[in-house]
Amino acid sequence: MLVQIVTETPIWVWPLLVGLSWLGLRATNERTVPAYIYFFMPFLGLLSLGGLSGFPNQTLVWLVYGTLYAAGVFAGYRLQSKWTLSAMNGRVHVAGEWVTLITIMLVFVASFLNGMFEAILPDALAHPAVYLGFVLIKSSVSGVFLGRAFSIIVAMRRGLGASQFGA
Repeated sequence: MLVQIVTETPIWVWPLLVGLSWLGLRATNERTVPAYIYFFMPFLGLLSLGGLSGFPNQTLVWLVYGTLYAAGVFAGYRLQSKWTLSAMNGRVHVAGEWVTLITIMLVFVASFLNGMFEAILPDALAHPAVYLGFVLIKSSVSGVFLGRAFSIIVAMRRGLGASQFGA
């Protein structure tokens, strides 16, 4: 069955996995990057919205999604505030961290598994523990991406320079 999953997965998924892994691993090191990168990250979370519309009990799905998305925004804002070392002239100097890799991989794996369940075990998606599990992962991680972008915007507006951090 594992071989079947690997061979029947669309070919474009594997280069996407490699690219996302590279981005996530890169984030484990201190670096200076253009701020706009953080503004595109919330769109990764939006990729998973289409799959949510197929779940049963849409009222519950969107209530859980909205609540956990807001919690993710808050968590992402707080985390990114700790990692932003400086933000000036459209560039951000950030500490290395593992949350980027983890969140990117969670979105990828959740979307992959959602698609696999649709193809192989569609009846399982009707079980609340399964579909709410997907909602939990997709919503909270998507919110983290948006919270991180907000944190970068605030840091840039404040003009956080390296001198404020003792560097």
